[in-house]
Amino acid sequence: MKTLNFCLFLAIISSLTVRVFCLNDRFLTVDDNYVICLYINKPFVNCENLCKALMNAKDGFCRQPHCFCTDVE
Repeated sequence: MKTLNFCLFLAIISSLTVRVFCLNDRFLTVDDNYVICLYINKPFVNCENLCKALMNAKDGFCRQPHCFCTDVE
């Protein structure tokens, strides 16, 4: 019974860690540097507009501290 519980535990953990991100989702980079969306002197950077313009993405948002673009073409 302990072995079965352990196997179930491993199956649940492995299912949670597989495919955290879609292949078409990625952090926004400019000149191989990640774009930071949280600054001390600026409250935010508009990640949505930057992702659409620079990466041809459908959407973007701030996943602190970097911009994250979704559905990149």
